Amino acid sequence: MTQRPPPTLFELSMAFMDYVERKGQPSFPPLNSRLWHDLFYAVKLSFGHKFPTLKEMGPFTANGGYAKNKDLTKCLEEIARVSTSRFDTGRIFIHIGPKESDLRSNCSGLIEEMYATAARIAGFFENK
Repeated sequence: MTQRPPPTLFELSMAFMDYVERKGQPSFPPLNSRLWHDLFYAVKLSFGHKFPTLKEMGPFTANGGYAKNKDLTKCLEEIARVSTSRFDTGRIFIHIGPKESDLRSNCSGLIEEMYATAARIAGFFENK
């Protein structure tokens, strides 16, 4: 059996969004938000040694008062091309296709850790 290559950062992000949507969180922070960088910084710090996609991300640099990552910024720009946002809040809504759902199985342990981490970041998920 051939092992799948690790997901790209874009694929991981989309699979994460699919997982979160299925958990009942219909929207995400604006893509230019610090919250995305905070999430990936915390996840890379805690789990980067276990997951190749995180290992391959470039370094985070302190810029403007918080850690930012150029690879993540590019990824979020790609997501912006396939998402919609509400102008009143800027929160992101995205339609996830079958490909992203399929990717969840390739990175399920990481996605679950990302979900738990995001839940601890104030404002990442909408209050219901």
